[in-house]
Amino acid sequence: MEAKPTASGVIIKLTGEETTEGGLIVNMAQPTGTIVAIGPGAYNLTDGSRLDMQTKVGDYVQVEQNRMIPLIGYEGYAITAEEYVVAILPQPKAAGSGKT
Repeated sequence: MEAKPTASGVIIKLTGEETTEGGLIVNMAQPTGTIVAIGPGAYNLTDGSRLDMQTKVGDYVQVEQNRMIPLIGYEGYAITAEEYVVAILPQPKAAGSGKT
């Protein structure tokens, strides 16, 4: 992926999203997806250092509803601030794996 988030931004490959013709993400009661890129972290206003990110590439996450922006030029991807990631979830089981 060529797009790179800044500060505490995270790019998420969405699962089960619905979009309008204009690209707005709609009808997602529990928006989830896999993080594909993260920013370097926000600046600590006290000393100018970077704050550590709590998520990492590959994490499967749930995001606060209505806190994502579609990533222009990347269908099925959205960007949000890490602060709007409300949970790191277990990876979903593959369809047809036969495991419950």
